[in-house]
Amino acid sequence: LAFLGTNDSLSSLPVPSGLGCNPGDACYRGTFKENMQTLINKINAAGKTANIALTPPNFGSGVTGPIYPAPLNASRNQLIQEYNRVIVNELGNRMIGPDLFKCMLGEANRFSLYDDNVHPNALGHAVIAQLWHNVLTGRMRYTDPCPAPRFLLNNLTRTTSAPYLKQNLLDVGDRYYVDQTYTLTSIPQNLGLNNGIWIMTADAQKSNTGTNHISFNVDRGVTVFVGYDVAATTLPVWLRSYTRTSARIGVSQSGVTFNVYRKDYPAGSIILGGNLGGGATGARVHYVAIVVER
Repeated sequence: LAFLGTNDSLSSLPVPSGLGCNPGDACYRGTFKENMQTLINKINAAGKTANIALTPPNFGSGVTGPIYPAPLNASRNQLIQEYNRVIVNELGNRMIGPDLFKCMLGEANRFSLYDDNVHPNALGHAVIAQLWHNVLTGRMRYTDPCPAPRFLLNNLTRTTSAPYLKQNLLDVGDRYYVDQTYTLTSIPQNLGLNNGIWIMTADAQKSNTGTNHISFNVDRGVTVFVGYDVAATTLPVWLRSYTRTSARIGVSQSGVTFNVYRKDYPAGSIILGGNLGGGATGARVHYVAIVVER
């Protein structure tokens, strides 16, 4: 398995694609095409078959800069798409792996699977691993449509300014907010939360009073678990239809623990209200949400 293109496309010193250039042409030297073909040739010389993934997209300026409002049109992604045309149409003696560009942006915007503008998070890596598995076992081709290869939240609320919500696989020791460094210290073992998708919320939005704060779609029945501050004296209106469990989630923030509430939903659209929606009082921090397949 081989992969190039993310660092090559850096806007500070991008590597030309070499699209349409041939060995011996001046435009071929030092290009993505020459570099990738050299790598393929060395793999073949070692008696191996090169499987090349199509380069995934970049979602913003640098690693942590502002996200692109229209990422498909961003110049860096235009260059990446040239790299991918080179891989598909102009390289020799290679197999083609998954189309990571199409799967992460071309057919659906999956920025919520990225830890930053460039690097996938744990759930994003799990998705990429499944895509590779599907291609290598013949279950799909890079030209096939790219539905989610595993359970994901679709259309998770997106904004064009920080903080950006993420979906992820979390365990004890992981950060649960996108804008704080607090970590999980204990997770109930009898609710399946370790196997669920955690919505990494933003603690900066803990004063939100809206009725439509977080939204997403699911393609199957799920249970939504919400960890809400034990210090709350009044719950948000939307959370009052949930059932409180006996479980708690422990976190590293001093004095904070979450009571765990649950509610079953069918496939379709799910909306979670604001942390202080409907006159809620007493909560000092933003809630966390975990979605588990039923």
